[in-house]
Amino acid sequence: MHKLKIGEKVKISPPLGDFYPEKSMKNLVFLAAGIGIAPFYSIIKSLYLEGSMNELTLFYSNKTDKDIVFPEELSKLAKKWRKFKIIYILTQQKKTVMMKIKNFSGLTSKF
Repeated sequence: MHKLKIGEKVKISPPLGDFYPEKSMKNLVFLAAGIGIAPFYSIIKSLYLEGSMNELTLFYSNKTDKDIVFPEELSKLAKKWRKFKIIYILTQQKKTVMMKIKNFSGLTSKF
């Protein structure tokens, strides 16, 4: 994904294979939506507890800020672990809201 240009399309497939990054992977990007965050949250938390030095970015899509699963846990983790960044994507948020979640990165109406 690091070599993609703006506007390039990517093909996303259903979950297949192993769900744990290899040790050789340095920069990790996770794409999650709704309750689909559960396995990613588990992986992210495990990497943190192991002391991983990986740069990690989570793109997390929900309809509104009220639909975000694990908001406080993700916020606390991002605050403690500087290598972890969260980008929230809110697809049906009626109006811009200042979220009460620390380390909120932004919102968008289109993905």
